[in-house]
Amino acid sequence: MAADDRAQAAKDREDSGADELTAVRRREAGLAARDRDVAAGLRDREAEARDDAAGDRDRTAGDRAASNRQRAADEGARADSGRAEAADSRVRAVYDRKVAAEDRAHAAKDREDSGTDELTAVRRREAEAADSRVRAVNDRRVAADDRAQGSHDRQIAAEDRAQAAKDREDSGTDELTGVSRRGAGLSAIGREINRAQRDSGELVAAYVDVDGLKATNDARGHAAGDTLLIAVADSLRACLRSYDVITRVGGDEFVCVLPGIAVEHARQRFEAVSALLASGRSGASITVGLARLQTGDSADDLIQRADDEVSSARKRR
Repeated sequence: MAADDRAQAAKDREDSGADELTAVRRREAGLAARDRDVAAGLRDREAEARDDAAGDRDRTAGDRAASNRQRAADEGARADSGRAEAADSRVRAVYDRKVAAEDRAHAAKDREDSGTDELTAVRRREAEAADSRVRAVNDRRVAADDRAQGSHDRQIAAEDRAQAAKDREDSGTDELTGVSRRGAGLSAIGREINRAQRDSGELVAAYVDVDGLKATNDARGHAAGDTLLIAVADSLRACLRSYDVITRVGGDEFVCVLPGIAVEHARQRFEAVSALLASGRSGASITVGLARLQTGDSADDLIQRADDEVSSARKRR
């Protein structure tokens, strides 16, 4: 009888151990499924982050094209290239989300199959773990490609800015106001003086000083000062003739040369400039000094006399 009891007790312990092993394996299968759910969620977020990054690159490409004011035709082509690269990144993000959805489907199937044959479940988990490792390697490779692409985009942007600056420099145009830069403008003034002296023609130089620019910059910031300069340049273009030379020679100073005109007629044109500024909302005003070309004048002589007239005009106020 005692021997039968001991045999029965041994069998009970064996059955109990088998049940516990089965329960442990089922818990492990459930935990593995949850882990894959978490990994799938992480890949989802990484895909969304890459999608956001692609959108940022798309917006950056558009902003670069707008800020360059379409002055260089090749900048538009580079912006299109940036948008194409952003589209490629979005395609990769869609693919990643698809993979994440498949992972979640596999996890659900794992949970459903966790109560079936344990050996098959173990083999399936090993295969899926290997597949996950392959995907992780691929994800790291895609991330490295994204970083390399980002570096390439930054390099292209720097080249675009350098080329735009060179284009502006070569064009001889002041970026802010759109009038001639100092070097190109003084060359044009010299040519007009030579032509007037050769033909014994009239020519008037005007030195234009923007009133209160420094005070505006100090009180309201340089953006407000830029608004004054742009308003003055626009008014000069509106009231002078298309062939008159308008040059920005300093921070708040312009020199204009009007060929084939008398001093009195030139003064009327600059009075029209002042009236146009007064009617606008910029608050800009100017002080103008005029000088008529004399025999033997160089460009420096003529401009200096016009500058002296500005000083005299300020003293008369």
